[in-house]
Amino acid sequence: MCGFEALRYRTMMNNFADGIGRALRRQAIRLLTPALVASCAWLGTGDLRASDARDAAGLELNPALDLNDLYVFPGAGGDRIVLAMTTHVVAPLDARFDPTALYEFKIDNTGDAVEDLVIQFQFRNVRGGKQRVAMFGPAAPKIEGRKSRLAVRKPTVSGGTEVSLQRKRSGDEVQLFAGRRAEPFYFDLSQFLRIIPDRRPARGSLSFIGPAPEASAFRPNGGPGQAQFDQTHGVASNFFTDAATMAIVVELPEALIKGEGNNIGVWATVSRVVEDRKTWAQVDRVGNPFVNMLFIEKREHDHNNSSTPEEDVVQFRPDISRFVTTVAGRDPAYANAVAAALTPDRLVVRLDKNAVGPTSPNAGWLSNLLDPANGYGGRKLDGDDVADKVLAITFGNALGNNNNVSPGLVTDNVNDPRAESIEFPYLVNTATE
Repeated sequence: MCGFEALRYRTMMNNFADGIGRALRRQAIRLLTPALVASCAWLGTGDLRASDARDAAGLELNPALDLNDLYVFPGAGGDRIVLAMTTHVVAPLDARFDPTALYEFKIDNTGDAVEDLVIQFQFRNVRGGKQRVAMFGPAAPKIEGRKSRLAVRKPTVSGGTEVSLQRKRSGDEVQLFAGRRAEPFYFDLSQFLRIIPDRRPARGSLSFIGPAPEASAFRPNGGPGQAQFDQTHGVASNFFTDAATMAIVVELPEALIKGEGNNIGVWATVSRVVEDRKTWAQVDRVGNPFVNMLFIEKREHDHNNSSTPEEDVVQFRPDISRFVTTVAGRDPAYANAVAAALTPDRLVVRLDKNAVGPTSPNAGWLSNLLDPANGYGGRKLDGDDVADKVLAITFGNALGNNNNVSPGLVTDNVNDPRAESIEFPYLVNTATE
């Protein structure tokens, strides 16, 4: 899912999920404990706790299985890279990763949109409401595609969440963080749903938007000369101000994931354990921001979530092209070019480009296409307004097409609300920093 996907669909639904009765929670514990034991064998026995009973209601009621965003940017040195995924938007203080799930970064370093390497994460609940994390890999996957198994038996790094962990080895240092961080994504979500109400959530305050469109443009920023924007719903506002998220961040040498070429493609997945307790089935994925939420009709979101990048060209490239022609009103050739840039759906990174540090000016989403000579690609935390980029590409002239642009849709008028850290794990510690 993209950066504001499903609570992003589900921001107002936590109270509903938290109201599930204790009897259901006890039943969930009884049913899920065997799977927990199997999936947490890497840490032995201890005080295991089942995940919240909201699991059974699907992604909208299970924030821990709802991926939000993927970031890939240069690490502290020119030969290091950072991979970060976020889940559980508007994470409360007691938010946890799902201990029955398998979280993964998948890396294609041969260009065929199939993972050649995986970095996998399992979590275990321990006493005091805390968790432990184990990272496995990078390693070649046991199986590819929609299902996963642990690639290796021994963790690369393991320890408690909410602290920075590391494996120190000469020329091979790996750093890991998993825990609650400030939400780095920013977007005027409520106004977006007034424009495209098909994407609204099933429950919560945002579900009352629509069903017919209530606006045809984003809101102004309060300054002069913005007559092209919607003047009836106030000024632009970041829906995720002061929100928190759950993040998994890894920094490691590029050499550990690089193939024979210079380009890699990265996407993140989360999978649920299945009956054999050794296999996980994918329930969500994220690569490029906005693909699911903006371009794919909501009725197809579950299908997209469980699919793989190698399936995208056949299954979802036509949907993206159709959106650009019918909703954005652009010509078919331009629509096909946009769809081709976004599928297969993974973040493309060019490791041969000279980029150092999380704020490197030539790193950022689609910089590999927009600046082919120098662009590193990936996606960074600070100064990478992916919302405006995708809106300018879809409705504006960011790719050089001036035919039938929509000035009121090329920006949401929301700017980066906070600077990120220049030190690992790069996402700031709380929503108020």
